Amino acid sequence: DIFSLGSVIYEMATGRRAFDGGTQASLIAAILERQPPPMTQLQPLTPPGLERVVRACLAKAPEDRWQHAGDVARQLAWLATESESGAVAPTSGSLPAAARTAPRRSPAFAMAALPLVAGMIVVAFVFRARLFGPAAGPGPQAGGGPVQFALSVPDVSLYQAKVSPDGLTLALGGRRADGTTGIWIRRLDDARAVEVPDLEDGSTLIDWSRDGTEIAIVTTRGLSAIRLEGWLARPLAPASTWWIDSWRVDGLLLGGGETGLHRITVGTGEDRVVIPGLVQRARFLPDGKRFLYSAPVDPEKAGHPNGVFLSTLPDATDRRLVLPMQTTAQVAAGRLLFVQEGTLFAQPFDADTAKVSGQPAPIVDGVLYFYPNGHAAFDAAGNTLVYGTPEPDATPIWFDRKGAQAGVLGSPGIYQVARISPDGKRAVVYMRDRRRGTGDLWLHDLVRGTSTRLTNDEWSEGGVLWSPDGKSIAYGWDRNGPPDVYTLAVDGGAAPRLVLASPGVDYPIAFLPEDRLLVASAGQYKVVRLDGSVDDTVTALPTSSRGGLTVSPDGRFMAWTSGETGRREVYVEPFGRPGSRVQVSLGGGRTPAWSRDGRSLYYVTEHTLFEAAVRTGATFASDSPAPVFTVNAEIDSYDVAPDGQKFLVLRRPPPDFLPFNVIVNWPAKIR
Repeated sequence: DIFSLGSVIYEMATGRRAFDGGTQASLIAAILERQPPPMTQLQPLTPPGLERVVRACLAKAPEDRWQHAGDVARQLAWLATESESGAVAPTSGSLPAAARTAPRRSPAFAMAALPLVAGMIVVAFVFRARLFGPAAGPGPQAGGGPVQFALSVPDVSLYQAKVSPDGLTLALGGRRADGTTGIWIRRLDDARAVEVPDLEDGSTLIDWSRDGTEIAIVTTRGLSAIRLEGWLARPLAPASTWWIDSWRVDGLLLGGGETGLHRITVGTGEDRVVIPGLVQRARFLPDGKRFLYSAPVDPEKAGHPNGVFLSTLPDATDRRLVLPMQTTAQVAAGRLLFVQEGTLFAQPFDADTAKVSGQPAPIVDGVLYFYPNGHAAFDAAGNTLVYGTPEPDATPIWFDRKGAQAGVLGSPGIYQVARISPDGKRAVVYMRDRRRGTGDLWLHDLVRGTSTRLTNDEWSEGGVLWSPDGKSIAYGWDRNGPPDVYTLAVDGGAAPRLVLASPGVDYPIAFLPEDRLLVASAGQYKVVRLDGSVDDTVTALPTSSRGGLTVSPDGRFMAWTSGETGRREVYVEPFGRPGSRVQVSLGGGRTPAWSRDGRSLYYVTEHTLFEAAVRTGATFASDSPAPVFTVNAEIDSYDVAPDGQKFLVLRRPPPDFLPFNVIVNWPAKIR
């Protein structure tokens, strides 16, 4: 093509490639963004006319280039034969404006140009193969084999990554060492990541705009777009209760949830359900009109197994099943990408017919995947792919009040929950399977040192709580779709018992006096009895979600975490009745937990556990918090033994764990 032709002439005239890079990614970036040094800078005797011809070949916009190789040949032939009279180049064919005139040339150049004209066409194709590899669609493509590397941002733990539409830039969501969150932008040809300035703590990345000039984010004030050039922010829509998945630059966002797929209009925030029912992970195709989404193939079937569907805006009336699988799906480089059992596959895909063809080819193994809803941590655009991996194995660790390790619990694995029984003699843990993302509950006898599997299924259990008498646990179980609340006797002999089910997500929050549970049900808080009936006598419940909400043993006060001031802090206020709130933490805090006697409130700030003595008379009061101990790793979650002398801690992955990997030219992995 013309671009390759210009690159050939440039290298033949100067002895240096027009574009170069240490990696395929940096080479692509150089081609798309930079101009090569002037030829006269490398070879001072280069005729200015030749410089103009080559510059037109290498123009970034295709419409600014020569349109045919014959045009270039005629220009070079004319340069070789023109006289000292300053003749004007012929203008037959499609010529860019930048090359309509040419100055005088020297006789020396006339002799050198003829063999160049004769050989340039053949050499161009050789050069194209060396620079770009086999053609794979419009625009430059990474040649050769795939290039893979791990993502890292100094002192930041990454949890989200999105690829720009051109495949050259990544937007990254992460958490700093102090627990606050941020968003970073990193080009593939630059090892540095630039932080988006002036974001409030808790801001969440949504997606790139179709033209790749902006990113959409969620803040407490609503949905916003931030332009990468100058970091200018503009509002997109008011705050939404739905998880916003994908963005179109001409004014629409897509959000999914239990009530359906929501089409949100930029500016007005108009929220319209276009597909009813449970819909998740909508992703636009590159054309910006059609989109993929995940929804139950048969809502009446237990577990609501999902499929991948394709539909089209504005009304999404053309629902077509693409894959009957529980997975996140995306289209890139003409293939449908999806994950099963932790393996990322690619399969040829015809977006017009919504059909796959051929056989799925494995791209990479070990992708973070959650079977119950099909969530898979990957994103792709063009020839660039980024994917997340499960955390490394670890074990729950016992710490004493001095911070000394006092043993471990169980064998290495991926743990999500560890809860100590009220009498301190047993503990329940949730251990996750690496490939499916699901797991099971295990009961550990802390006196005898034995363990027993409490559940054994393909689903997941979360939000585990011990009942006050230590005879049962409550948890959320997603065997029939979004999690419902169940109780289970830990000594066996009985099946799990359903307490509360709704179309949305239900989790137990805290056991209350008189055999009641505080639950989060479809985004709202309810108090339910263990027979499933709702206790309507409890009023003044929180009207919005509270992070880490927990209730005191006597049921009178609740603690939670809020980042509304720009830093996460722990607050306490009366439960079920009006009253003022009190800030307990100083200098940041999260994950509050009450002592069993209700006289202390604990919380963590990354590496340190704090304790504040509390007084709960007619009102709540607390002393200044004091550090209990500091460990050499971030504390993810913890539980306090009944006597307050030991703590069961789950730590976050070590700093050298890099959860995201990038593959440039991933189609080359397909055989």
